Amino acid sequence: MCTPGLDGEPLGRILKKAKEDYGMITSIDTAWNDAGSMNTVRPGLPYLDFFISSIAEARLVTGKEDLRELADVLLDHGVRVVVVKMGPGGCYIKTRQDGGYEVRIPAWDVPVVDTTGAGDSFVAGFLTGVMKGWDLERAGRFGNTVGATAVGVLGAVEGVRSFEETLELMQVLMRDGRERE
Repeated sequence: MCTPGLDGEPLGRILKKAKEDYGMITSIDTAWNDAGSMNTVRPGLPYLDFFISSIAEARLVTGKEDLRELADVLLDHGVRVVVVKMGPGGCYIKTRQDGGYEVRIPAWDVPVVDTTGAGDSFVAGFLTGVMKGWDLERAGRFGNTVGATAVGVLGAVEGVRSFEETLELMQVLMRDGRERE
């Protein structure tokens, strides 16, 4: 999932130490193959604030197809917030914290040149929003916006913009109603 030497118990020990000893906000963005299973991540799940994954990887790890069901599996294992990247389908976010919250946020309707780096860009944007103290929906929209800047150009990093430019783009896209149907 992360690195072969970190899968399983080592992942759990690292996340536990980060969470309990240092009070860190923890997250993982999975990188999966067909050999992936719940056993690979289970030891770390109780110490994760954010489990972030593509829909394909989330289905592989949980064995569930339905978004709500796969999120519930991860939440049942102690994850605080589940974030599923769905490419042109946007993102899905679910938590049981603070009375529970669930939202599916459509992707922005922008021209697509190259999807390389879009998922990583989403994660960077989403976690930026989290670190700024935004609510999950705003953080998800910002993640979608950073992902949209990535797909508009050829290459993984050529679409990177400043925080201010990206925030302005998000406001324009929201104002213009540019969400995919």
